[in-house]
Amino acid sequence: MILQFWRAGRPAYRRDLEQEDPYQERSNIARSFGHPVRSVIDIPFSHGTLAVNSPQPEAFSDAHIAFLQELAHVLGEGFRRLDDLRGLAQSEARYRTLVETPAWVVALVGQQDACRYISPQIEAWTGYAPEEFYRDVAFCMGIIHPEDVARVEHALRQALQGS
Repeated sequence: MILQFWRAGRPAYRRDLEQEDPYQERSNIARSFGHPVRSVIDIPFSHGTLAVNSPQPEAFSDAHIAFLQELAHVLGEGFRRLDDLRGLAQSEARYRTLVETPAWVVALVGQQDACRYISPQIEAWTGYAPEEFYRDVAFCMGIIHPEDVARVEHALRQALQGS
């Protein structure tokens, strides 16, 4: 039933369950909430339905329904943001796994050859702490073997040009 309401994409308002109970839900709802239920409305949103009930028949006016629809929209946005945050956390975990793998060193170099990020295992590889790479723009180029400087500069230029 809830899935049916959600798929329909519009409010499902049962105005008076005492007069008409098309889904035979009155007794189940009353048992769950501990009070008699006369009217129920389900407002679909991205992640389910917002269900509201009342012991009064015809409890929800057009203004109530409009408010509940807006509330359901806000709930949907909140759930989407939670989904985005979970996705971001998973992406960050994958990124950290990649970047902090001991067999690799990952560096992010800015426009003026400034080191914006370097993975922590650089110290084990070079003997220099990551802070030294951040502190001095020329530091990285200064520790490259002189025979490799031209090749590294060429690779950096290509990377910065997006080639």
